[in-house]
Amino acid sequence: MFGETWRDESLFCRDLPTTPDPSIGTILVTGATGYIGGRLVPELLARGYRVRVMVREALPVHEQTWPGAEVVVGDA
Repeated sequence: MFGETWRDESLFCRDLPTTPDPSIGTILVTGATGYIGGRLVPELLARGYRVRVMVREALPVHEQTWPGAEVVVGDA
């Protein structure tokens, strides 16, 4: 469904000097099942940000794909 390539941790940018800023709050990501969002969500989670992912339909795979993210149903 989402492919496995986007989970390749060698593609993550962990060397960038970014740390979570508590004043940002929770980051909402729409399009998380797409190409860019699929890379953005794991990157934000790996850096310690609080992430909310909006999907059109709640599926069990979403909780497995983004452990630690809050998954909400909506249609932007």
